[in-house]
Amino acid sequence: MRFGPRDLEIHRNRLPAGGLIARLIDVTDRNVAEAEKLRLENRLQQAAKMEAIGQLAGGIAHDFNNILGAITVFAGFIVQDTVMDSENREFAQRILTAANRGKDMVDQIMSFAETRAVSQGSADLRRVLENCRELLAPSMGSGAVLETGLPLTALLVCGNEVQIGQMVNNLILNARDALGDRDGEVVVEARSASQEEIEAFRKFSNTPLERLIGEPVAGRRYARLSVRDSGSGIKPDIIDRIFEPFFSTKGRQRGTGLGLAVVHGVIRSHGGFCHLRSVRREGTAFNIYLPLASETMVAAPATPDGGGLGRVLIVDDEAEMADMLSIGLERLGYATVAVQDPLTALVAIEEDPLAFDSLVTDLQMPMMSGMELIRKARHAAPHLRTILCTGNAAGATEAEILSHGADTIFYKPIEIQLVAKALCGRPNAVTRTAENAENSSHF
Repeated sequence: MRFGPRDLEIHRNRLPAGGLIARLIDVTDRNVAEAEKLRLENRLQQAAKMEAIGQLAGGIAHDFNNILGAITVFAGFIVQDTVMDSENREFAQRILTAANRGKDMVDQIMSFAETRAVSQGSADLRRVLENCRELLAPSMGSGAVLETGLPLTALLVCGNEVQIGQMVNNLILNARDALGDRDGEVVVEARSASQEEIEAFRKFSNTPLERLIGEPVAGRRYARLSVRDSGSGIKPDIIDRIFEPFFSTKGRQRGTGLGLAVVHGVIRSHGGFCHLRSVRREGTAFNIYLPLASETMVAAPATPDGGGLGRVLIVDDEAEMADMLSIGLERLGYATVAVQDPLTALVAIEEDPLAFDSLVTDLQMPMMSGMELIRKARHAAPHLRTILCTGNAAGATEAEILSHGADTIFYKPIEIQLVAKALCGRPNAVTRTAENAENSSHF
């Protein structure tokens, strides 16, 4: 029984000579502990489920990146080599269009799977919301209004501004679609979160209308990014599935089911958490909490610039990728040698340190990783310019990869022109050839 704020158990025992003895036991603390245990078990099960899905998706996406990279570049060669009115050129252009759609989808899977770890830096939420408003306000529809509540000054959080912008874009587009044909509003706001607000979530338990994704860290200060709509809300029976990749209620023609999966991946990779509340026929609110950054932190990954010719050693265990890079760079005037074995590449560099000007290598290869190859190659040939290409960073941050000696990182699929520019660009740069917030799909 419940007696005021306490939980009591009543035990009755019949006496041999007649009568009863009743014992009252205070079980409040036990019930609280059991409820907390159940809450943590449910959280752990959900986290393990999403991690398993992420590992599977990341592995598949990595292999698809290599396939799409070869398709894209070789189709590009056909476009370059055929006349404007050729039917084959039109077919090749269609291949490129389809491959680019696949590239965008794979990039979103990678974001969900956290295979592209975020470098330490800062992102200004005020600037993110301004960019999202400028990009999406014209596409809201006749009856939908996008309202933004901007902080008065820069609001810096730890993370990557491009990825956070993609997350906000997906949530806004999702909210717009939730309005359907009805008039309504989508409200986006950012502000600092109070410590009381954060502490309340440390004891939060899911309800039929609310979910908490992730956990706040004690003592850490957060910013709150809110996206809410006045739409139809999320059905209670699917609220636990909305962050799963490829789960969608919109049908194949309107959504890929990757939008909220990307949101989930960005939240996790930024060390944040999310409070979701949705009421049928009233609307949905996503409140995302991201760790605040120090005002002295800056995040400005440089874009490589420059050009020039040279001798390039290409290393990739996928023959199609190695050949694609070799042919593409040779067409631009570079002398190339392509091998599939990193040990063979290292022997060649050690035998003649001046034989090559640049090294372009994959990250994940048998016998030796790309980072280890770069480190050993740089020891033998300090002048060597090194470019690392990866479709799956396997949890390593960009800063960690650059610290091993790579001058530039490219995420697959790769654009040959960007690789050519990076061959003599400035060091320690990160180039994303597949990140495009404008083309993101949504739930």
